[in-house]
Parts: sequence; C-alpha cells; structure tokens
Amino acid sequence: MRYSEIFGVLAIAALATAIPVRGHAANVSVDVNVRPPPVVEETAPPPREGYTWAHGYWDYDNNKHEWRKGHWEKNHPGEHWRNGEWHEHEGHWTLERGRWDRD
Repeated sequence: MRYSEIFGVLAIAALATAIPVRGHAANVSVDVNVRPPPVVEETAPPPREGYTWAHGYWDYDNNKHEWRKGHWEKNHPGEHWRNGEWHEHEGHWTLERGRWDRD
C-alpha cells in the first residue's frame, strides 16, 4: 500500500470519528415491588421555542422513590418526547423513563 493510500484511509477514519452522531440513551428500566407515590402536580411553564417540557416523575434511587422535577428537553427533529411513567404488573412496578421516539 502506498503512503498516499494509507494517508487517505487514515484521513477518512479521522473524519468519521469527528462526525457527531446523535445517539439515544440506553433505556435502563427500574423494576421494584414498591408502588410509586402519587404524581406531584407541576404547572408546566409557557412554551419555549425549540424545546419540549418533560414532566416530573418519581424515579427510584438509593432504595427509595425520589421526585425528579420537570425540565426542558431540546427538540430533536423528527422525534417527539414521551414522558416517563410507571407500569404495574403482578405486584411489580416498572419505570419507563422519558425518551425521544421517532415520529
């Protein structure tokens, strides 16, 4: 392989690693046998251009439920925000955290 070919391959590899790729966070679920407390009523602020309001939710951390306040999420073109929620099945509660879904 010539030096110019090696340089070309290395340049392409360097560019490929420099291109930002928007990935999605792993959806780690929480499964507990403790019902979450009632949802805390929050008043959503007025709309903010380019952002979506993510409602607060009960997380489960350090062996207890902890309230996470609502916050702004920067919009993702072609996607919509799905708020987190708890689901009960046979005495177990599973948290589905908020996330972006494709339209």
